[in-house]
Amino acid sequence: ACAPTTRLLLGDPELLGARAALLAALGESLAHAPTVRVVGDARPPLARVGASERAVLQLARRHAGRDALSLAERRVLALQGLGPAPVPRLVQLAASALPVLVSGERGTGKERVARVLHRLAGLPGPFRGLPAPARWAPAGPPGTIYQESAHRREELRAVRDAARAAGWRGVGGTRRAEDPPGIKWERLPIRPLRERPDAIRGLGHWWIDAHSRRLGLPRRSFDRGLWALLQAHRWPGRQRELE
Repeated sequence: ACAPTTRLLLGDPELLGARAALLAALGESLAHAPTVRVVGDARPPLARVGASERAVLQLARRHAGRDALSLAERRVLALQGLGPAPVPRLVQLAASALPVLVSGERGTGKERVARVLHRLAGLPGPFRGLPAPARWAPAGPPGTIYQESAHRREELRAVRDAARAAGWRGVGGTRRAEDPPGIKWERLPIRPLRERPDAIRGLGHWWIDAHSRRLGLPRRSFDRGLWALLQAHRWPGRQRELE
């Protein structure tokens, strides 16, 4: 007998190899299943899963990822400078086999976007920021590794190779607009706040409400005269400065 919040996933002893890995991964992607116990064959690396099983697994992760964001989070993503339809684009990137390169100026929120990609991917492991991916020793279930300020080709290749070797997802952050030569990445650009002043009011409300809740403060409101000052500011610190 299991608690209502637990799903018990039973594996046939003869269900070996890639299909056992698929069964376990699909169980982990089930909604409202914080605990999943797998009985049967140990899970092999995801790289050994066949093409058809991998396609099913990506579909399951995509459906799980759609439930990973609340309505409020979806709304604020539309204010992040990711384009006119950011959530479908992020879901597509989260399901892609290629690593993702998030590009934008300092303070545009590259790591925040990388964390959203991690949640949408439905990976069982953690999100880890890496100062030096070449010295990273993976452990535990696969998650996402992220390196900020990955400007050089060698750094991006280290992120990609470290993630690929361990079955993890690789995400890099860069301030450069051009792709590094010889590296295949999915590109996700972020526009700076000065280019989209219409987002200032929505982002301001979002952050003041979020931090008021976090600090246990009553809900705050903005004085009308403040908006004119915010609209006229050039925001050299981008979204981070506004927050």
